[in-house]
Amino acid sequence: MVFEGSHLWKLRQVVGKQLLLVPGAQVVVVDERERVLFQRRVDSGAWELPGGAAEPGLSFRETAARQWMGELVPGADEVIEARFFEPGEVPAPLQPQQEAVWEMYAAYRATGLFQGR
Repeated sequence: MVFEGSHLWKLRQVVGKQLLLVPGAQVVVVDERERVLFQRRVDSGAWELPGGAAEPGLSFRETAARQWMGELVPGADEVIEARFFEPGEVPAPLQPQQEAVWEMYAAYRATGLFQGR
């Protein structure tokens, strides 16, 4: 997805760098070998799970699908590369807020219970 012109971009034009809480979705894509898909960001070079902010009127499911498909298509402007990592392997550097998401996923895989924060 293109950030410039998005709902979040428009909000940022008004509030600047102030804390802004926006609903969004993260996607954990797991292949048949239990490897997890990460993508590397253009702006920071850090790795993250696909995801992003919701646009007005979209459900979390629609947001997740839109972010996943929009970021991983050839020519996506926010992603340098995307690849699968082996189970338990976490790429570095990891986008800071992704650490909490990764810990929740690891806890889910270990216990079978979703433990949101």
